[in-house]
Amino acid sequence: MFHPGMASRLCRVWILLAASVAFLAFALDARASLNQWTARRGFYGGSFEQFNAVTWNGSLFVAVGFSFGDGGRFNGLIETSPDGVVWTARNTTGPSSVGSIVGLNAVTWSGRLLVAVGDEGAIFTSTDGVDWTARRVSASYDLFGVVWDGRAFVAVGYDTTLSTPAVGVVLTSADGVNWTTRVTGFATAFASVIWTGTQFVAVGGNLSANRMSASGTILTSPDGVTWTARASGLAGLPFAVASGDGGLVAVGQANNGATPYIGTSPNGVTWTTRAPNTNSDLAGVAWAGNTFVAVGNNATIISSQDGVAWTPRA
Repeated sequence: MFHPGMASRLCRVWILLAASVAFLAFALDARASLNQWTARRGFYGGSFEQFNAVTWNGSLFVAVGFSFGDGGRFNGLIETSPDGVVWTARNTTGPSSVGSIVGLNAVTWSGRLLVAVGDEGAIFTSTDGVDWTARRVSASYDLFGVVWDGRAFVAVGYDTTLSTPAVGVVLTSADGVNWTTRVTGFATAFASVIWTGTQFVAVGGNLSANRMSASGTILTSPDGVTWTARASGLAGLPFAVASGDGGLVAVGQANNGATPYIGTSPNGVTWTTRAPNTNSDLAGVAWAGNTFVAVGNNATIISSQDGVAWTPRA
C-alpha cells in the first residue's frame, strides 16, 4: 500500500524517496547541495521494495516499508544504515498474531525507543534498530503516522472496517508497548502526524472505495486525545506536513487530481494555498534546519525557505 509520508527531518538533508508508480525505492543523498543527488538504493534481492519513512536515532538511519514478493504478498521491511550508503535488512518476523506480512508505513525515535507502525495494526519496537519486537493493536487499524512528543507516542490511521466514511483512529502510548485507542469522532483517515513543540498536527482526508478522495482535512490536538478540525474543504488533499521556522507546510494532491497541493500556516489553524512550481503530486515534506524539502511522484524534489516560493531540485 502506498503511503505518502516519505520525508523526514534528519541531521543532514536526507530524503528517502519512493517512486510510487513503479514501486522503486531509493535512498537519495544530498550532503553538499540540494541540486546534487546520488541514488543509493534500488531493487533488492529480486523483489520490489518500497520505503515509506525514515528516521535517525543518533547512530543509524532506520527506514521502513515493504517488499513485494513471495507469491505477491507484502512483507514488512526494516533496513538500517550508518551512512545512508550501505543498508542492512533487519528481521521483522513476529509472533503469529503479527507475522511479517504487513507493510510498515512510519517510524519515529523517542531518544530511547524506535517505534514503527503499519497495516493491520502492526507495531514494531526496538532500542537499537537492529533487534525488533512485534506488537499489535486491532488488526482492523491501518496506521500511517507515528510521532513522539517527549512524553508519549501518538500513532494515527483509520479503521479499515468502516471505509465509507472512513473513521480516523488515534493511539497513544507512554512506552510504545501498551497502547490506548482514542476516539476522534472525525470521518477522516489520518495520513501523517507531527509534533510542533506545542501541538500535534495531523493531515488526511475522506475515503471512497478504500482510497483517499480529494477531500482533505487538517486537525490539531494539544494532547493526542482531543482533536479539532482546523481546515476542511481544502484546495487539496494533504499527505504530509512539516513544521519549520515561521510555520507549517502541508503537501499532497490538488482537488482536481491532476496537480499537486501545497498549503502553509503560521499556527495550524488558518491555511493558505501556495503554488508548488511542479506538476507532480507531492508525497512528503521535511524541514532541514533552514529549508523545507518536498518530494513526490516522478522523482520530484522541490525546496523552499519560506514555504511560499518553491524551487525544483530534481
